[in-house]
Amino acid sequence: MESIQALLIDDEEQNRASIESRFRHHFQALGWQVIWSYSPSVVDARHVFAQPGIRFDLIVVDLLHARDDALAGYEPYGVELIAEARERYPQAFILALSNGEDSSWPDIFRDAEHNGAHLVLRRVEFSTGSRYHHPAAVTKQIYDHLLAVGSLHPMTLTYDDFDPDILALVHEVGDATLLGLQSRVLEASRQSARTVNVSFLVPGASGAAVCAVESVIERTDSKIHHVLKMSRDRATLALEADRAAQAATMMRASLLVKTETSEPVGPVNGWWAIASQLQPRAVTLRTWLGQASPADVKDVFAALFTYGLSDLHSETRRDVGSPIGLLRLPPFRQCRIKRVIEEFEPILTHPSGCGMDVAEVEQLIKVLRLFVLDETLVDTERRQISQPTYESYVHGDLHADNILIYQSRRPSPILIDPSGFEPAHWAADPARLAVDLLLRSVDARVDSLLFEGFQTWRLLAAQLGLLESMGAAVNRDTGTIAALTALTWLTDNLRSCCEVIATDDGYRKHGWEWRAALAMYFLRSTYNAAIPAPKRALALVAAYDQLRGAAAAVPR
Repeated sequence: MESIQALLIDDEEQNRASIESRFRHHFQALGWQVIWSYSPSVVDARHVFAQPGIRFDLIVVDLLHARDDALAGYEPYGVELIAEARERYPQAFILALSNGEDSSWPDIFRDAEHNGAHLVLRRVEFSTGSRYHHPAAVTKQIYDHLLAVGSLHPMTLTYDDFDPDILALVHEVGDATLLGLQSRVLEASRQSARTVNVSFLVPGASGAAVCAVESVIERTDSKIHHVLKMSRDRATLALEADRAAQAATMMRASLLVKTETSEPVGPVNGWWAIASQLQPRAVTLRTWLGQASPADVKDVFAALFTYGLSDLHSETRRDVGSPIGLLRLPPFRQCRIKRVIEEFEPILTHPSGCGMDVAEVEQLIKVLRLFVLDETLVDTERRQISQPTYESYVHGDLHADNILIYQSRRPSPILIDPSGFEPAHWAADPARLAVDLLLRSVDARVDSLLFEGFQTWRLLAAQLGLLESMGAAVNRDTGTIAALTALTWLTDNLRSCCEVIATDDGYRKHGWEWRAALAMYFLRSTYNAAIPAPKRALALVAAYDQLRGAAAAVPR
């Protein structure tokens, strides 16, 4: 059982046993034992403060003490002691108690808070009959504070000291914050852990930090695993939790990680968290592709689309208006894409870059501007691209880091981060994943840093839009072959997975929308700093190619 050191400063003997007894049971329920020290006077308390090597985690101060000039009455010496205790023990929780304010000291409670007390209560409030400040509630507030400041670690945090990604995450969030947030996640299921190991899982987005957590549970030594997503933005996490709950009612249970927290837990040092259950030996699809066989890739994608997302899309499909309206880029994305076009224009024509001629680049800029700013396709009339189409519920951010693979004899996929779960264009999920795989998993690492593979990648992007099997890439490493296998599975099976284009008539009417959706996600990738410059240049050119192909395929 963990121990905390507590100091009670009170000159009335009868208060000591009362304070200790009110805390004892509730701290024991949390697994903590309180070791009390007592100071019956202000002088004695200051003597204790002066002792080197003594640390207190909890300080309870009576605000009113007998006058030190032998006259009858009381003085608010406790207010001064609070300031001194806060300076001497900056991480301790300070609880101030008094019978109440009166005309002699009308500002005593406010002064106590100003001097550093974390909680100021009338004694009558600190009772079992109190609605908000009963002993159990105050104990929990002290417990949360001590976990947040890291002055006490009931759990041990471990991680790989040589993994730069997890080191950066731990440095950003902090050991105490990680332990405090995971402790609150476990509390939701009335569990506690002895040790917590964190490992890097996926890059966080929009200020979030994401990691895999393995907790060794007390008493049983069993292990449970979570995906822990942390952010200072509670509202964003709350929205994700709400959408996860909605997705759980609409998606196949085996396809979506189960959310452990119905709302964000926290705050701990300004951070909030949501957690989802995770099986051991789970890795991201991007990592898994580096070692996967083509047969396993096909099985995983069949499980993901044929037996998973295709059902969601067909069961939630509904008629809507213009497809271009569904593929609209919001103003902040428009601005970023405009800057990228200006930045990359010299690279497109440079012989050591994309090697395109000036006339084609001028046409590229025209086509992209029409789509990004005017929401139309070159050489088409608005009425031609405004015919009704379909939308359905989608994951909304289906890239290879939001798909986990449970590694076993038969690998299986499961989705995380349903923050974008909402109705969208019917092609959104497969188009998002296809663009991600081509830009970040085909010819990854060194080849993606060089422009030598540009024409090869441009051809692969064209084949993707035409739903043709993928040709060869620059290299033949396992990860590239696996990514091309995944893309070929998509091009071979997209029509059977998307009812909108399953028939020849449906494909004739709506096939161009697939290429427009690819163009949108290629454009969104142009300003992704995680993608090397040659692949970002490819994204610009591939978006142009897809938009031209889409315009040619629009029914007249």
